[in-house]
Amino acid sequence: PNSSHNLLLFIQLLFIALPPVPGVQTTGWGFHSEIAHSGIYSVHNRQDLGAFSHSRSLVPPERCALFDPAFTAQEAAALEHLGLRLLPENEEGKHGIEGSATLFYMVHCGKALYNNLLWRNWSAEALSKMVIIGNSFRGIEERLLSRVLERDYSYIAKVLKGTEEVALPTHPRYLDTFNDTSVHWFPLQKLKGLSLEVWNFVEEPTYQDCEDLEIIRKEDRAEQHSLAATAS
Repeated sequence: PNSSHNLLLFIQLLFIALPPVPGVQTTGWGFHSEIAHSGIYSVHNRQDLGAFSHSRSLVPPERCALFDPAFTAQEAAALEHLGLRLLPENEEGKHGIEGSATLFYMVHCGKALYNNLLWRNWSAEALSKMVIIGNSFRGIEERLLSRVLERDYSYIAKVLKGTEEVALPTHPRYLDTFNDTSVHWFPLQKLKGLSLEVWNFVEEPTYQDCEDLEIIRKEDRAEQHSLAATAS
């Protein structure tokens, strides 16, 4: 079987092995209109679409959603035409699962998106119902200085001891497409083993001292629209 088949099979096995996941959300697909200008990016997006489409065959379509603040109006319309549901606004990753088990497909997203998602669902009960396919949390820990991880991405730092992580299969031709991608889930028993101090700190991330914030914020997008309107 080819690597695309292996990836889809891997995701299907996840749905079988992990607790039932009635909802799927994917974030950070980027500009689809620019796919033709990058061969690697093209594979990345085709794999994204294939994996997401496969997840929709396992989960009711009305429980599947996607979002990227970089989508143009034309791209959003095209995705909706394909039957994909787009979230109405930029949540900056702060999406609450509201008690529903959810798979988050967030390949190549900025660290702040993962951190915001964890903050928004910061309880053992909520986190135990989540699965995140995205950049390796272990890799993030290895690449960042401890003080930077704890200062800027404290929720990633705090959840590490409560996380199970398995690397996704890589694509043999484009080894950097999924080379840092893992599946993360949070077993309830491991989460309950974390200290009360970990759970009692629930301050919303602000990233005031973060020098390399890899996220499009609401105000950033609003400013871009305002500048575009002024220019026209």
